[in-house]
Amino acid sequence: MPLSDSPPAPSSPFCFRDTEGKVWDLKITLGKAKKIEASDYSLVSSIKFCFIQPDRGFFAEVYSNIQFAMALAWTLVQDQVEANYGVTPQEMQSEEAFSSAELQFINSLDGPVLQKAKEKLLESLADFFPDQRTVLLTLENKVKKARKLVETEIKSVEPYLDQMIEKEIKEGAKLALEEMRGTQSSKPPQSSDVPLAKSGT
Repeated sequence: MPLSDSPPAPSSPFCFRDTEGKVWDLKITLGKAKKIEASDYSLVSSIKFCFIQPDRGFFAEVYSNIQFAMALAWTLVQDQVEANYGVTPQEMQSEEAFSSAELQFINSLDGPVLQKAKEKLLESLADFFPDQRTVLLTLENKVKKARKLVETEIKSVEPYLDQMIEKEIKEGAKLALEEMRGTQSSKPPQSSDVPLAKSGT
């Protein structure tokens, strides 16, 4: 079945668009929650968690580990592979087809898309776990505060960094010039530099 040239409009508030223009919906349902519960994420995370009853550590891992977050996203969107890639659920049973679709999905996530996908995943988690909204909000505020502190620290040391870089460049240039002069002074005289021998009398 040929794929449509025009990407579909987002069908829920938890959709994001990848670099190929394909739309993926990260809405969590009980069925997908059970699928996450049955999946193995040990290649991207060392935490042990129960998705149906998540604790603070789970949400912290989603915030801090982008590979783990996108592994969760991939689990949530596998039912959309046929619409986006033309790979049927039957074909997805093949390890080769599954790996190929997963690789295509991963390759369509650049920096801005990753940020948007993570944002939509967190919104979907807050929607599915309304009693955990406070935890998610607290984590989000802490992350924002940490980023702001880092930005402030970077700005405060920028003048010193500029001075250090300028000093390193000048010292490097001076050293290179001294080495070049030393090499030239130690070079043996060329034949054109040797005075002609006096003719014998």
